[in-house]
Amino acid sequence: MNIDEHSASENVKLEWEELHRLENAPSQLQFLDTPKSCALSTTQIQRALDLLKMAPSYLQEKNKKST
Repeated sequence: MNIDEHSASENVKLEWEELHRLENAPSQLQFLDTPKSCALSTTQIQRALDLLKMAPSYLQEKNKKST
């Protein structure tokens, strides 16, 4: 995770080595219900990251459906 401390908003940039698929994300992350630009609190960011870590790998799910 990179935090650009020289940016006015201190943008956070994440790169995932593996994609994860979060089912019904808006029901678990309420800020997704209204798709507009918003500033997330530290707690909201941590919740999103925790849910993504627990979610199954996108490639694993894709391979299950193929077989």
